[in-house]
Amino acid sequence: MTEKNWPSFKPLIHHDIDAAIDGPHERALVHRSYNLWKFYALTLVANLVAVIGLATTGLWGSMVIGILLAVLYLLILPVVDFLGRHWNLYNGFRSQSPMSIRLFFLAQALFIFFDFFIGIGLFAGGGGGIIAMTRCFQNSKYVAGVLSAICVVFVFTLAGFNVVLFIEVYKAFKGRGWPLLPGGKS
Repeated sequence: MTEKNWPSFKPLIHHDIDAAIDGPHERALVHRSYNLWKFYALTLVANLVAVIGLATTGLWGSMVIGILLAVLYLLILPVVDFLGRHWNLYNGFRSQSPMSIRLFFLAQALFIFFDFFIGIGLFAGGGGGIIAMTRCFQNSKYVAGVLSAICVVFVFTLAGFNVVLFIEVYKAFKGRGWPLLPGGKS
């Protein structure tokens, strides 16, 4: 069994992209996925800061639920993103498993949808979204508006990079002749 080496402060799994992934293009895609995972965690921090900024404006009444949601997003979603999206891509290319790549596609699509959900700020799901940013600027709450704007830039940048990764992984997937649906033709 390979020695566990990740995360470095308390190793739980073996994660070595350069040693585990053979093809240079696939290796680059998995590195990009890993970097997007780190950027996703940073984006959730920006969302939490934006929600806290919004709470100080008084425009939404009590923001306790919004802050709790942002904290839950920050605590839970990086783990879900790592295991559901990045880990499936890593394992798919490491073990040549089309099923793992299919699971990556599913998780990636869900995270792209969630990026837009937070970026727009639907149903107060994205405290730092466009809706909140616009409302802050309309009410002269510039600090909260700027914090929301930073969050919006992070979220839509992340969404764009996630779409590009999805497309590039799809091309690599099809290039191997793997069918998108199990039992289907390539």
